Amino acid sequence: MDSDSESEDLLLDDQGVFDDFTVASSWERLISDIEAACRKWQTGFAHGYLAVDAEVVDGHGKLRQVHCDLAHGSKGYRLDFYFDTDEQGGVTADEWKMERHHLQLWFGVQNFLVLAPLSMSGVILDAPEATLLLSGVSIALSNCGSIWPAFVPVHDPTRKAYKGIQGMRGPYCRSFEADRIGSQVPVKLMHLEGLYELFISKLAFSLPDSAPEYDGKIRSTVRLTYRTPMPGFEVVSMEDNLSPSVKPVENFDDDPASKVPWDDEYPWAQWYTVDDPIKGFELVATWSNRLVESSLDMAEFENVSTFEADKWLLAPVITQGLEGNLEMSQVSFASRMRNLLEAFFASTEAKFMEDFCTGDSPVMQKITSSTAVPPQSVLDRVLKSLLPEGATVLTMDDGNKQHEIARAIKGAPTNSLFAQFCLQALWFGNCNICAISVLWIEFVREVRWCWEEMQPLPRMLKEEENPSFDTCLVHQKLQLLAACIRRKAEEQQLHSTQIIKEGLINDNGSGESDNEQNSAADEQGREGSEQQEGSLILLKTREKMRIPRTQKPPIMTEDMLLEREHALVVLSDSPSGKMTRTRLQTSMLSSDMAAFKAANPSAVFEDFIRWHSPRDWLEEEVFQDSLESLSPSSSLTKFDNGLWPPRGKLSERMSHPDNIWVQLWNSVKPLPAHKQKPLFDHTREGEKVIHYLETLRPYQLLAQMICTSFASISDILYQTDIGKPKVLQVEIDQLFSTIVSILKPLRETNLSDKDVTENMEDWRTDIMELCLLLEKSEKHVIMAASFYQKLPDAHRLFSNLLSNYINLEKQRNLVQEVKLLHAVSASERVSIANLFPPVSLSLMQRRSLRMGNFLNGHEPVSREIIFSHFDHYSEGQRERYRMDGSNQWENILSHRMYIQGSANDLQVAYSVVSND
Repeated sequence: MDSDSESEDLLLDDQGVFDDFTVASSWERLISDIEAACRKWQTGFAHGYLAVDAEVVDGHGKLRQVHCDLAHGSKGYRLDFYFDTDEQGGVTADEWKMERHHLQLWFGVQNFLVLAPLSMSGVILDAPEATLLLSGVSIALSNCGSIWPAFVPVHDPTRKAYKGIQGMRGPYCRSFEADRIGSQVPVKLMHLEGLYELFISKLAFSLPDSAPEYDGKIRSTVRLTYRTPMPGFEVVSMEDNLSPSVKPVENFDDDPASKVPWDDEYPWAQWYTVDDPIKGFELVATWSNRLVESSLDMAEFENVSTFEADKWLLAPVITQGLEGNLEMSQVSFASRMRNLLEAFFASTEAKFMEDFCTGDSPVMQKITSSTAVPPQSVLDRVLKSLLPEGATVLTMDDGNKQHEIARAIKGAPTNSLFAQFCLQALWFGNCNICAISVLWIEFVREVRWCWEEMQPLPRMLKEEENPSFDTCLVHQKLQLLAACIRRKAEEQQLHSTQIIKEGLINDNGSGESDNEQNSAADEQGREGSEQQEGSLILLKTREKMRIPRTQKPPIMTEDMLLEREHALVVLSDSPSGKMTRTRLQTSMLSSDMAAFKAANPSAVFEDFIRWHSPRDWLEEEVFQDSLESLSPSSSLTKFDNGLWPPRGKLSERMSHPDNIWVQLWNSVKPLPAHKQKPLFDHTREGEKVIHYLETLRPYQLLAQMICTSFASISDILYQTDIGKPKVLQVEIDQLFSTIVSILKPLRETNLSDKDVTENMEDWRTDIMELCLLLEKSEKHVIMAASFYQKLPDAHRLFSNLLSNYINLEKQRNLVQEVKLLHAVSASERVSIANLFPPVSLSLMQRRSLRMGNFLNGHEPVSREIIFSHFDHYSEGQRERYRMDGSNQWENILSHRMYIQGSANDLQVAYSVVSND
C-alpha cells in the first residue's frame, strides 16, 4: 500500500499536476478528443436529447447534424455526426428514399461520422493522412464500443471520393470507398452488362477466406431518371435538393418572339406575363430486389419497358430562384399593390389630385419616392383602352361567378370601368402618386366629354340603373352618371320626336274632320296614359282602367341616401317640419297618384290601390272566379248586377283612418307625368357627379382604389381555370376573408381626415401583411396554372404535387421537411409518358452509343444501380471466429456497390466486409 502511494507521488511534478503519457503525441490526443466527443454524442443519442441542439440538414428529411472541432499537429479538422431521428428510416427501409444523404445512399448506412479538414477544399489530398485519420477514428470508436461508420473525403473535390471504415460486432469490419469518373465514360460501363461485370470482378477479388464459395446470385435495385426536353435551360445540381431546378443557358440561340407565352390564356396575361415556373418534369422509375444470375440478365434488362417498373415518381423541374422571382421583381400584382399603398400614404399631403402634377409645389417637395410619369403616348393608349371611341364595352357581367364574399370587400366589379382604371393605374409607370394623379385627371376629363356629348360610358350595364351599395362610391357615381347620360339622351330623342309629330299635325291640321277633332279631345282628357288599356275595370264607371305614364324613380348613391336620411332626422316636429318630411318621403307616391288621376279621371282611391298595390285590395272569391272566367273579348254586360260592384275591401293598413295614402289621394290634383316637376333632375345630378370626381380628396380616391384593386386581383386569381384544387381553394378563401377584415376601415363612405391621420401607421402594417398574403396566393396560383396546363389528364397527381409545393412553402422554416415529389399510379402512366415526345430519327440512329432503357426514345439522364451480395456462414465458421449465435451472421451483406452513371459521368461507391 505504501509502495503504491510512493508511485503516485513520483507521478506528481512540482506543481502537483498529473501527466497522462498515453496522450503524449498529437495523434493520441486526436484519438482522445474523438473518443470524448463520441461518448458525449452516444449518451445524448441514447437518451433522445441530442437532436435538441442539433442542426437540421436541409433537404434531407429528419437528418440532423452535430459537430466538434479537432486539432492534429498544426492542422484543424471538423468531426460531424449525422443521425436520423426517424426510427423507421433504417438502412433496410427504402434504399431510394429521396431525402437520403448521398453517403447514406452510396453505402447503405444510417448514422455516420465524417472527419474533414478545415480547409477551402474540405478534402484530404494525402493518402497516408487519410489512413492515419481513419485509424484514429476506428480506435476511438472501438474504445467507445460504437459501430458507427466513419468517412473521410479524399482526392480532388470534383471526384467526390471518400474512404471509410466501420467496426462490426465480431471478427469483421466493413470498409468503404467511393470515386468518380468525370470525363468520357467507357462504352462498356455505359451498359448494365459492363457494370455487372465490374461488380463481379470486385466480388471475386475481395471474398473473405472464411466465406463459402460464391453462389452466383446477385441482388440488384435500379433507379432510372428521365427528364423532359427543356430547350434553353440547364439543370442545376440537385444533390442536396428535394426537387431539381434549372437556370437559363447563356447565349441560347432561339427566337422567343415566335413563341406564344405559356400563360397567354390566363386572366393575368392582360397585365403581365411571367416565365413558366415549371420547365419540365423528372420521372423516376425504380425496380426493387431483382435477382441477377448472369450478365445476360442485365443485358436483357436494358430492353425492358419502363412501364414494367415497380414504381414511378414524378418531380417538377422548377426555375431556379422561383421563390425570389415575385418578391424581387416589379412584375406581379403584389409588388404593384405595395407601390399603390405607398401612393396612398403620400396622398394625405394634398387636398386635390392636381397638387401632385406641379413639380415646384410644396407638396411635391415633401415626396421622397419616385415621381416619374410615363410619356403622353402611353397615357393616350391607356385612356383609349379605358374609354374607346364610338364603342360601348358591355363586359361588366362576363358570366363568371364571383366569390361568395367578394362583395363584402366593397370595391368595384372586376370588369367595371373604375376597376379597369385601378388595374391600369397599377401598371401606369411605377404606380406612384404623381402618375396616378395625371391618369386620374385625364380620365375625369374624358368622362366629362362623354357626359357633355351624351356618349354612353363603357363597362356599364344598361339594365342596371340603380347603383349597387355594396360597391365603392366612385363606382356608384359612375353608375349614376351612366344613368344620367341615358336619360338625357332619351329626353332629347323624345323631344325631337315630339317636334316632328307637332310639325306633321300642323301640316295636316286644316284637313281634320269633326270625328278626328273629337278623338283628339278624348285623348286630351286621358292625357298621360299608355296606348294599351289595362285588364282592370274601374269600380264606379265600369270603364277599363288606363295605365298611366309615370316618372322614373330617382337614382341615389349611398352618400345621397345617407344625406337624405340625415335631413329627415334633423327636421323638427313642427307642422312645417312634418310637412317637409312627408313631402320627402311621399314624393314618388304623390307623382304616381297625380298621373293615375290624369289617366283615369273617374277613378276612386280603391282603383289606385288595385293598380299600385294589389296586395292591399282583398277580393272575394266569388267575384274573382267570375272575373277569371271572362275572356278578353267578353262584354261587360255579362256581369250580373249582383256581382257588381265587386265584393272586396281595402287591407287593414289602407283602411286605417290616419293612413297617409288617403290623405295624399284627396290632396293630389290630376297631372300627367310630363307636366309634373321632375323627381330626378338628371342634368343637375350628372354635373354633381362630375364635380365629385374632379374634387375628390386624394386619400379618398386611393382608399377606394386599394379596395377595388385587391378585390379585382383576388377575383382574377379566383377565376383562373385550374380545376379548383382544394388546397388552393382554401388559400383563396383565406385571402378574401383577410381582405374583408383588414380593409374594413377603408370601406367607410365618409372617410375623414381625422381617421386617416390617426390610423395611417396601423393601416400600413396591416396592408403590408396583406400584400405578403396576396404574394403567396399569386405565386401559388401561377404554379397551379403551370401544373394544370401540363397535367390536364392527371388531376389527382396535379392536386398532390400542388399540395406538396404549398406545404413546402408553409413549412420552409419548420423542422419537418416536405418533398416535392409524388407517386404515379398505374392509370396515370400513359398520360405522364406523353410528356416525353418521340425523338427524331437522326437521334434514334445513334442508339448504339446510348445507354438503353428508352422511354419514347428518350434515354435516362441518370441511371443508378445497387448491387448487393449476401454471404452465409455455417455453424463451424461461427465457432472458428468466435461469433455469437445471433441470426445476423446467417445472412450478412458482405458486398455492396452503388453506381450512378450517364454518358459523361460515373460515380461508384463500394463497401466490403473483411476480417483484415
